[in-house]
Amino acid sequence: MLLVTIPGTSFKLDTGAQASLMRMVTAGMPLQITTAYRDREYQQRLRDLYLAGKGNYALPPGRSLHEQGLAVDFGWSSSAWLDFRAAPYGWFRPTGWNAPNVATPEWWHWEYQANKDTHKGDDDMTARDMWGYKNPENERDAWSRLRGIESRVADILDAVKGISTPAAPTIDVKALAAEIAKLTPAPTVNYAALAKAVNDDAHARMKS
Repeated sequence: MLLVTIPGTSFKLDTGAQASLMRMVTAGMPLQITTAYRDREYQQRLRDLYLAGKGNYALPPGRSLHEQGLAVDFGWSSSAWLDFRAAPYGWFRPTGWNAPNVATPEWWHWEYQANKDTHKGDDDMTARDMWGYKNPENERDAWSRLRGIESRVADILDAVKGISTPAAPTIDVKALAAEIAKLTPAPTVNYAALAKAVNDDAHARMKS
């Protein structure tokens, strides 16, 4: 299990679940999280609180997908978005179990199933492609940088300078400008669209 931090938060998830979550954020999901990965000790504390009548239902340690980084407890806005869009991204509320005396599973609790994620191929380029990094720690840093840059042309061009390909000096700035124009007045950049413009141009030039 490789855990990575969810950009903009202190929470961690399995790398595949985190990537899927960020694809959903790119697609418009509000990012409201109350808990994600839990270690065994934290899960035990929650279980003890439940047994003492002081907390929500919590599975015993070893049985929760939170301990594998494959479950998230979302806030209301995120869950409302997920109600209509989660399944193609591989996120589901668990079925076949209910907390005692609860008619339906917890509305906030969602679990990731990689084999049902139909959007895994949506990323136009990985952070490793975008920044030329070759190890997971730097790749995580790259994703954080890519997601966190504000929608200003100067920042975008600074980011483009980090592309590690022979075509980097001849990136088609017009293509970038066209993508940026489509995004205004959005408060943040659609990095998937921006990355596609950069990637397509870079590969075209490398082939020519």
